[in-house]
Amino acid sequence: MEYFPIHELLQSPKHMVNRGVRGYKTDLFRKHLDAHVFGTAVDQIFFLIGTNDIGKEMPQKETIDNVEAVLQAIMRDFPLTQNQPDLGFTGQSRRALQAKGLCPDQ
Repeated sequence: MEYFPIHELLQSPKHMVNRGVRGYKTDLFRKHLDAHVFGTAVDQIFFLIGTNDIGKEMPQKETIDNVEAVLQAIMRDFPLTQNQPDLGFTGQSRRALQAKGLCPDQ
């Protein structure tokens, strides 16, 4: 389901899809990843995950484990795709993902 007509607004010749779901937590995203990220000609994937977990009081370790599983699945299933994660993490959580090579050093 398309929640935001990004392709129409940016008027790009590239096919773009926004799969953002308000209130979605990492456990649901992980469980239904194949419904959100699919196809054989995917060039780039931009995603913002983890911030809803904070508001829903999900344990930090569970969020990190879910994010790690999502990133590993995307790297496995789309090895030629550029991934641009924007994780709602700072401090210890971000460092834990960076140590595993799953989060940019920005």
